[in-house]
Amino acid sequence: MSMLIARSLLALATALAPPTAAAADPTPPKCAEAASAATLPANLAAWPRRAPVATAAAPGGIDTADIALGAAVDAELLPAGSVTYAIHPEKPGVPTGSGGLLRLNLAEAGTYRVVLGARAWIDIVSAGQLVPSVGHAEGPACSGIRKLVDFTLVPGIYVLQLSGSDAAVAGLLVVKLP
Repeated sequence: MSMLIARSLLALATALAPPTAAAADPTPPKCAEAASAATLPANLAAWPRRAPVATAAAPGGIDTADIALGAAVDAELLPAGSVTYAIHPEKPGVPTGSGGLLRLNLAEAGTYRVVLGARAWIDIVSAGQLVPSVGHAEGPACSGIRKLVDFTLVPGIYVLQLSGSDAAVAGLLVVKLP
């Protein structure tokens, strides 16, 4: 009987013990190296070669804040309080966050993927209306890509709004899906 009690007490102590550091650490594993074009899917190969682009503070300023299809950029965000959005963001985030506007000009209808490397909310605006997203995913491990958001779009000019970011710069790439 004492052996049964000892086993029960050991099982109980094990169940109540604090988790080990490895089990309790929510930090993702460190990556051996940064993502390269060779380690990413072909449609995201431009990701490691980002060029800086200043975002606009208001819809009237997006003429100088273009993002080209398939060209990765580091979008330089602005303090949220200085940004006037085309439409109030669905999830604006905290007032102390960052955001900005970019212009996207598309020649073909299709499903487009917005790739983002920072925590931020993505809205696409067309003709004064929010375009609903049609898909969401996390980026590949160790790629620096935080999320992927898909939109079904027709030819035209769009305002891409970033809001609620805790970063001053957000990696960004827009690609057409097959």
